[in-house]
Amino acid sequence: INRIVFSHSNSLLSSFHVPFLAAFPLLRGIAQCRFGMLMLNVNWDIDNAYRFGTISMTLLDQFGLDQYLPRVYASFYGVINTWKRPLREALQPLCQAHKVALLTGDLEFAALTANIGGSIKIQAGSDLNEVAGHCRYMHEWAKAHNQITALNFACVNRVFVEVLVGQRKYPLDMERAVKELGGEDLNTDVPVVQCGINCTMLTLHYMFGDFKAAESCFQKSAKEELREFGVALGWTYEALTRLALARQGIKKRKHIRKVLNIVKNLKHVSAKCPENFADKLFLVQGELASVLGKHEKAYSKLTYAASLAGSSNFLDFEASANERLGWHIARQHNPNLTHAKTFFDKAISGYEKWGASAKAEHLRDEVSSVIGITHRT
Repeated sequence: INRIVFSHSNSLLSSFHVPFLAAFPLLRGIAQCRFGMLMLNVNWDIDNAYRFGTISMTLLDQFGLDQYLPRVYASFYGVINTWKRPLREALQPLCQAHKVALLTGDLEFAALTANIGGSIKIQAGSDLNEVAGHCRYMHEWAKAHNQITALNFACVNRVFVEVLVGQRKYPLDMERAVKELGGEDLNTDVPVVQCGINCTMLTLHYMFGDFKAAESCFQKSAKEELREFGVALGWTYEALTRLALARQGIKKRKHIRKVLNIVKNLKHVSAKCPENFADKLFLVQGELASVLGKHEKAYSKLTYAASLAGSSNFLDFEASANERLGWHIARQHNPNLTHAKTFFDKAISGYEKWGASAKAEHLRDEVSSVIGITHRT
C-alpha cells in the first residue's frame, strides 16, 4: 500500500493542494510532514523527506498554528530531522513541543514529545545521570496521567539507563522489569513496544558480551515500523554482534555477508548526515577489517571512528571505538599491551564520563582477567 501511495504521490499532493489544503493550512502542514515520513519508509528518500518536513514547519509558522506544534514537531524532529541534521538539534524543539502540549491539554503528544526527547538524549550519548532523571520524570508523569503507551516507552528507557548506571544488575528480564515499573495495566505485547525492548536488549547484550543472547534479538528488533534514528543504532549493534560471532568462527560467511549489507545502509545515511552516522560507519568498518585480519585498516578506521564520535559528542560510541581499538591491538600476534592499555584506559574513562559505570566496571574486570592489565585509577 505504501508503494502504491508513493507512486501516485505527486498527483495526490497536487489534488489536495488546490483547493482543499489551501483552505485548510493545518491539514496541509501535517500532510506534508507525514508524507515526508512516508518517503523515508518507502525508499529512504531522505532529501525529499526533509524537504516536505521543512515545508510543514514553514506552514506551521506562517499560519501561527501553535496548538498543533507538538504533532508536527514530533514527526519532524522525532523522525525526519535526525537523518539530515545533528541529533542534538532536536532536543530544544522537542522540549518546546512538550511544554506547548501541556499548555493546550494535548496529553498524548505531551507524553510522546517528552519520550522522543528522552530517547534522543540516550541515542546522542548524553550524560546518563541526567537522562536517568528525565526517565524517572516521564515514568511518573505517564503513570499519573494514565498515558499507557507513553508509560511503556518510559519504562523501557528507564530500565535501560538504570542497568548502564549500575542501579540494576545485568543480566535481567527486560519485559518483567518493565511490567514491574509500569503496573498491571501495562501491555508490553504491542509490536512497537516489543521492538523497543528487543533493541535495548540487543544493545545491552552486546555491551556486556553475551553475543548469543544479542543474536536472538536480531529478527525481533528488525521489524521497525518507523524509520527513526534508533534504526541506525540497531544496525550498528547488530553488525558489531555479528562480527563478534564471526570472530568466534560461528557462521562467519553468513555474518560477514549481513554486515556488508549493513555497511551499505550506513554509507547511505552517513552521506546525508555524517555528524550522526559517520562514526557508526567507521566503527563497523574498522571491526570488520579487524575480523578479516586487515590490521592497519582496522586501526585507521577505528581511530577515525573514535575521533568522529568525539567531535559529535557521542560519548558512548567514542568509548566503544576506543574499546574496540584496545581489543584489536591486544589480539594481534606479539601484542603491544602497553599500547592496548592506552585505549582501554580511554574507553573506561569514556564510559564513566558517559555515566555508564556498570559498563566501565565490566570492561575493567574483563581487561584485567583476560590480558592481565588494569585501568589506571
